[in-house]
Amino acid sequence: MQTSNDFVSKIISDKHLTAKLKSAGYEELAEYFSQFISNLNQEFSLISVVGGVASGKTTLVKELVKRIPGSDFIGTDDYVKGTREYRRNEIVAKGKSPYEKYDFEFMRNKIAEIKNITEDEVV
Repeated sequence: MQTSNDFVSKIISDKHLTAKLKSAGYEELAEYFSQFISNLNQEFSLISVVGGVASGKTTLVKELVKRIPGSDFIGTDDYVKGTREYRRNEIVAKGKSPYEKYDFEFMRNKIAEIKNITEDEVV
């Protein structure tokens, strides 16, 4: 069984594949990654998509959700602390890490709830 570390190593070491993924459209990327995720044969997978502002993370994830039955996504924007003004005054102005703007404990608790729900439950 291929692990996520094997997968990442292959992408990093396979220059042809890396170039192909960089030039692929969202649909092609979503198809590629959804097949990989399906092949993991895991009951629950948590996937983190990281990228710059407006780089297409949400678009890619929405394409993945279309292809993976029973899947959904959680955006980190749903776990931002306070208002924009609060973040400017309490985080940016005080030179704190940009990660301070997220309520990771709340996010972890929601993920734990999601992992334990049955098909007929809603979180």
